[in-house]
Amino acid sequence: MKLITYSQQDGLCIGAVDGNRVFDLSMVAPDMLALIEMGAEGLSRAKAAMATAVSIPLANVHLHAPIPNPRRNVMCLGLNYAEHAAESYGARGQATVIPTAPIVFTKATTAVSGPTDPIPYDPLVSTEIDWEAELGVIIGMA
Repeated sequence: MKLITYSQQDGLCIGAVDGNRVFDLSMVAPDMLALIEMGAEGLSRAKAAMATAVSIPLANVHLHAPIPNPRRNVMCLGLNYAEHAAESYGARGQATVIPTAPIVFTKATTAVSGPTDPIPYDPLVSTEIDWEAELGVIIGMA
């Protein structure tokens, strides 16, 4: 099950994608953070809700970041595999240096964007915009 945050006319909703259809899960939880906090019960309820939920074509929704408003900064690990390090240094015309220790940094809660959202930047500050495919993982819950 692929969980998403999306919008149509009524604001942000959470849903599940199956093939090219989106199933509305608003009756299970108000947002993705609430669904995650429900743990295994939330996933079970989401799966059950898909049997009766209204579905709409994926092409008819606007996808947002799964968690558009994180509660705190997102912890990140930079240059975490050799191929990425080579690509990053190569793009700048520099010799590849593989880090010997993790490069840890954070992203502010305001730095989250969806898959098709524009990336705002001030060209007077920098024109060196970097792109990355990011993966978020929930390791555990307190």
